Amino acid sequence: MGTVLIADEQTAGRGRFTRQWSSPSGSSLSISFLVRPTLESRWPAASLVTGLAVTQALAGLGVPAVLKWPNDVLLRVPEGERKVCGILSETAATPTGRALVIGVGINVSQSRGELPVDTAISLAMAGCSASRIDVAAAVLRSLDADLTRWMRGDDLRSAYRAHCATLGRLVRVHVSADNSFSGVAEDVDDDGVLVVRVGDERRRVAAGDVVHLRAAH
Repeated sequence: MGTVLIADEQTAGRGRFTRQWSSPSGSSLSISFLVRPTLESRWPAASLVTGLAVTQALAGLGVPAVLKWPNDVLLRVPEGERKVCGILSETAATPTGRALVIGVGINVSQSRGELPVDTAISLAMAGCSASRIDVAAAVLRSLDADLTRWMRGDDLRSAYRAHCATLGRLVRVHVSADNSFSGVAEDVDDDGVLVVRVGDERRRVAAGDVVHLRAAH
């Protein structure tokens, strides 16, 4: 898969729209890994593949995980859907050429008071007793398998769509911090772009933040 770094704590985590977050020492998994896909045109899909891999890994641990486009991993609990993992990918210049760095943050053992927002959840809060080591091992195995398949050109679209809880939902899409619209999420296309129907119009969203407005059926 490439070079992997796992941190014991996060003091200056970054998300979409310059959001920042932190986690107490030993309570979460902060994983960064570096990969060098051969076709840069396909790089934007790497974070979607990562979200799929994490979702599959958590499902293998008995956790009710689903995807919210593009790559947030949610847990379905009696209170609703709660975010357990966030993913952010960035390009980086290295002595041997451009590379892709993907960061994964998974809430493992935090209590309610240790989480940054009420819409977040940890694996422990969902009843999962797996240790950080067990979660890391499951996630890295899944990442290695899915990223290897993706980099050799295998089609993971069906698997992504099968795990994506956004499809078929009424959603609000925040294209930027001050620009949003609502519609029904109809598909994720071959490039990982979300297709949203707004009235008679189908809008394609390559990047943005999605809020689920209608419960899944």
